[in-house]
Amino acid sequence: MKMFYLFGGMSAALVLAYLVGGALGRAECRERIAAQNAKAVAVAHTAIIEKERKIDAETYRIGAGDIRRILREKYTIAE
Repeated sequence: MKMFYLFGGMSAALVLAYLVGGALGRAECRERIAAQNAKAVAVAHTAIIEKERKIDAETYRIGAGDIRRILREKYTIAE
């Protein structure tokens, strides 16, 4: 009878170790994917900020008066 309990306890320990190992593996995988996604978002955000800087620099270089003139020339009603 003692052998039965010993075998049952060892089997339960093995099943528990298998389940815990699977849960830890899934958690590590989720963590790795989240880190990759965060890095991708950071790279995309950096690219957007760089584009905004270039656009802002071009806008300030041209000046507001020049922009008004260009818009007036492009979008006035033709005779």
